[in-house]
Amino acid sequence: MSARVVRPVMVMERVAHARAQAQTETYDRLADAFSAERRAQLDTMLVNDASVGTSRLRWLSTGPVEASATAERTEVDKLVFRRDFGADELDMSVSPRSDAVSLPRWAVG
Repeated sequence: MSARVVRPVMVMERVAHARAQAQTETYDRLADAFSAERRAQLDTMLVNDASVGTSRLRWLSTGPVEASATAERTEVDKLVFRRDFGADELDMSVSPRSDAVSLPRWAVG
């Protein structure tokens, strides 16, 4: 029996290539789904928002760390924000399968 050594550099290069292909595929599938107005709205989620102390994207992806009324209220606020943002209306059927599994966790609530 012979063993084959796979060098870490080869693995890293393949992973980087796969990620680049996945990013291109995701863009190709979703680019037409968003208007210029929607893209601008999505861009605002990357900017720090003083009312939540971080970017909206970070705020939405951070879960509660304790069981308290304040934490529950924050989660309700996130749900209201998602609905007002229109995340519940996104058609996830054009998204690659791996994204379709992870996006609803933060996008739809």
